[in-house]
Amino acid sequence: IIQFIIGFLILVTISCNVDSTGSLHHSSFEEEQGLKDLLDSSASLIRKEKYNGAILVLDSALKLAINVANDSLLAITHNNTGSLNYWLGNYSRSIRHYERALLLDRESGDSSGMAIRLKNLGLCYSKKGEFETSVDNYLEALSIVRFTNQKSEEASLNNSLGNVLNQLELFKRGLEHLVEAETIWRGLGDSLRVSFALGNQGNSFLGLGEFDKAISSHEQALEIKEHVASKSSISISLNNIGEVYFKLGRYDLAQNYFLRSLELRSQKGEVKGVAIVLHNLASIAIQQKRFKETIKYLRRADEIAHSESLKDIRVENLRLQKMMYAKMGEFQKAFEVDSEYDELKEIAFSTQVVKVQELELEQEENYKEAYKSQFELSEVRRGRQAFQSRVQQVIIIAAILAIIIVGYFAYTLRQKNRHIENLIRELHHRVKNHLGMISGMFGAQTDLSIADTAVLDEAKTRVEAVNGIHRRLYRQDEYEYVNMKEYLEELVDNNALVFGLFNRIEKHFEIHEQIMDIDKAISVGLIANEVLTNAFKYGLQDTQKPMLKIVLEKALKGYKMVIFNNAETDKSAGGGFGGELINRLALNLKGQIQIIKEGGFQFELTFP
Repeated sequence: IIQFIIGFLILVTISCNVDSTGSLHHSSFEEEQGLKDLLDSSASLIRKEKYNGAILVLDSALKLAINVANDSLLAITHNNTGSLNYWLGNYSRSIRHYERALLLDRESGDSSGMAIRLKNLGLCYSKKGEFETSVDNYLEALSIVRFTNQKSEEASLNNSLGNVLNQLELFKRGLEHLVEAETIWRGLGDSLRVSFALGNQGNSFLGLGEFDKAISSHEQALEIKEHVASKSSISISLNNIGEVYFKLGRYDLAQNYFLRSLELRSQKGEVKGVAIVLHNLASIAIQQKRFKETIKYLRRADEIAHSESLKDIRVENLRLQKMMYAKMGEFQKAFEVDSEYDELKEIAFSTQVVKVQELELEQEENYKEAYKSQFELSEVRRGRQAFQSRVQQVIIIAAILAIIIVGYFAYTLRQKNRHIENLIRELHHRVKNHLGMISGMFGAQTDLSIADTAVLDEAKTRVEAVNGIHRRLYRQDEYEYVNMKEYLEELVDNNALVFGLFNRIEKHFEIHEQIMDIDKAISVGLIANEVLTNAFKYGLQDTQKPMLKIVLEKALKGYKMVIFNNAETDKSAGGGFGGELINRLALNLKGQIQIIKEGGFQFELTFP
């Protein structure tokens, strides 16, 4: 009761806040739900590449997030806005929003959110070519997910980190992270991502000059992708293998892989990828002095680059064309291509200058906007905290009075409950001791025949089956329910010890319904004990590799217990006193028994 009152008062305190003017404002459930709906909608629009709609939705979400005053939702809003700008190619703006979200996560201590934001920042800085900053963000994110044991994210971050380190030509460090990513993904059974890690490892080995290992990694990646990946992904591995063979000077093999990659990329309509592979084929033709074929590849690549405005590819393409025409003695064509090459280089340089200027202006605007946003947010928080402090003082006084009033009644009730608990505990303790005494008396009879000893052993296991229930109830705080997983495991171990199979038997437990009330538990335990006793006594003794499996799960109308052993013969649930006891207990449970003898002996009990 006291905890409920304090929790309620704290919730009232948290739900109260003030707006930017210092007046009282309540974050209603409807407002927060509306903001969540907007965030879900924006994420869906971004996935569908409907960016204009996402911009409008996120603008409304950002305004509502500040009013709602929920830092977690505000962080998600900035994160989604960062994602939108990332897909639009506005990496600087994307970074600004991710950093705001990260700041909010740091203040609230949301480690999961921090890891997501840091990963996104690493990706953005990588796209901008700021690889060292990207590495710093990835490493911090990696330390968080390792601490929180998020294996899938840990593998993804290791893979991204390995790629960035390869870009920095730190191939050995990159390889370490890529191997770790592969190991985790193998453990998770994610074969597609295993192929990604292997392909990236191939790039690391190529950078280290270990060409055989590079080919091996790429071929392993290709073998997996051919079963689970898209044609686009397969074409990447084919191209990577071709590049390694090209480095080795094995041009025929390289050309074979490039042509296969070209075919797949042409089928998928990947124009930029097609242009890249055509350049690779042209490079092979140059090395083999097949200049006319080189020109053919370069012209096809130039047509694609021109139609898709791929200026970087066109610049390199025209440079190679100029060189080829000169070698072929076609100087007029070489001159024409050279003129176009110079013109395109000048345009590219001018464009780059404009981009740098725009970036500087954008950064200046970003700093101003970030400062303004932080100032406004701090003012809102300052006013909110002042009001909350006053509300909390009033609530604390009210809580103290409530605790004093309720405390007396709670103390009296607790004393009565403790007395009752002690009585129940003492009852189970005495029953446990008496049953243990009876079991000990059975074991003390040493001057009996083998048959009589066997009878006493069976009687002893029955007593121990009931004793196990009371022993477990005595040790726990709940007296109405029994943990069946622990109980059945102990029952199997006791029988294995009695019949000398403890170190030989292979045991399997699939206990899905672990909690059962005491009345059912005693009957189920005695039935299980009879089946186990007969299995150990008659079936498993002569089995070379004895195996036992117990399943307890929820059935359509109650419970289902299955006990299976791999013995060729078994008298479980057969005649005699044991069989009669099983039938009576099953009748008491209103249950049904089924016995299956296929590849062993299986006893099934279903009961409501």
